[in-house]
Amino acid sequence: MRCFSARHFAVFLLALFIGGLTATGATADVVYQMDVEKQSGSTLTGVATRINASRFVTDSALVDGARTAYLIDRNVTPPAKIVADVLVADSESRIAVLESNNLSGGSVILAQKDQAAGGQLALLTLDGEISSVVQSLEPMEDLAEGSIYRHGALYKSGQWGAPVLNNCGQLVGLSIYETGFFGGRIAPEQVAYAQSLETLKAVLAQNDVDFEVAPDVCLSDVEQAELKAEQAARDAEAAKLEKEAADRAAQERLEKIQQQAEQARIEQEEALKAAQEAADKRAEEAAEAIEKAAQEREELEKARDRAEELARAEAQKQQAAEQQKVYLAVGAAIIILILLLVFITVLRKRKQALAVQQEALDQKAREAAELEAQKSQMGDQIQKMQKSFRDILLDGRTSDDRQVRLKISGKLLAQNETQLIGRESAQVDYALTEPEVSRRHLQISLREDRVFVEDLQSQNGSWLNDVQLEAGKPQELNNNDLLSLGGISFRIHFL
Repeated sequence: MRCFSARHFAVFLLALFIGGLTATGATADVVYQMDVEKQSGSTLTGVATRINASRFVTDSALVDGARTAYLIDRNVTPPAKIVADVLVADSESRIAVLESNNLSGGSVILAQKDQAAGGQLALLTLDGEISSVVQSLEPMEDLAEGSIYRHGALYKSGQWGAPVLNNCGQLVGLSIYETGFFGGRIAPEQVAYAQSLETLKAVLAQNDVDFEVAPDVCLSDVEQAELKAEQAARDAEAAKLEKEAADRAAQERLEKIQQQAEQARIEQEEALKAAQEAADKRAEEAAEAIEKAAQEREELEKARDRAEELARAEAQKQQAAEQQKVYLAVGAAIIILILLLVFITVLRKRKQALAVQQEALDQKAREAAELEAQKSQMGDQIQKMQKSFRDILLDGRTSDDRQVRLKISGKLLAQNETQLIGRESAQVDYALTEPEVSRRHLQISLREDRVFVEDLQSQNGSWLNDVQLEAGKPQELNNNDLLSLGGISFRIHFL
């Protein structure tokens, strides 16, 4: 028995993963619903597969006795129903070729060869894919000429002629159905049949129908997984070699840096040694210079002592003559100093007096500015208190015919510019006890002698002349207007 290694197990898992991701490469935009109107008046629904821009293939038994065939393009909205001409209807091979233009979508790619027994395949219908495997590929003369697939992808009524794809999404066959005892179609219950790729290619080539063949043979999922595993192993080996090369390069760079560091150390030691020798030489020269300077200083001190003795003698002679001059100069300096002190004292007192006067002036200026501001503020308050406007009478009736009246003070409206109406007396200027009135229901405002009303997002809304007010958008209020809020209708009177 062959040992099932960890590598084979990994390949098996990878095959399952690839098979789940790439069961087919084709999409439903290559298959079309086909409606066939028979000469008998009945209509048959099946599937046609697009081979190129204008050619489609299906089971020839579906178009046998057809009066008109239609292809339904569901890739557009609404779906388009387009006439298709039957170019070939080969009853021996059970393959029909139809021609139709102006349909959207793509064309299917034909595989290089048929799927062998045990190979993976998928039945592509208008509703999606049905996966299965090839049970056998062998002639079945009672169905059609050529080799016939047996598989377990069972289709339903209305899916006659659906294409069969390999695991790479390439066309490998065309579904054909069994015929009943009385000539009717039998939907597959346990096994389904499909015409082989070899026969399909032969019919297309005989009738000069262009088709595209896949450039490579479709590998099974396990073969694809093994190829990917081998490629991954090669990539890992290449990465290992790159790492080893990088490690060698890093080691070489490290050794080069170490050599450069050693060379720099040697050069530094030689430079330090040369600098030390130069410093010793300069120290010897400095010691000799210091000794020479000491001798010269000693000679200068002797010369200075002689000069000082001569200077003292000369000074004693002049001291007597200069002493009297000093006395006179000191006296004059004292007098000048006293006068200077007196002048500074007088100047300081004068400066202090000026500072006190300036502070007093600044204080008076501040007080004058404050008085002016207070005067302006009082003027604004007096002007505001003098504002006035006509009183506004809201004469209203409730829904149960009770009379409700509100008199809006024109003076308060002019002074405050707004007045509020609502149910909560602590929050508004005029309170209404009706339950339909919100706490803050309506605002009346005065702008440039024009009165405006504005709904304050009330729960039950406000209406002006039977038009509901939009919250936050003031509307002008005029004499004799009709204002409604909270079930009360007011007639407006400007007094």
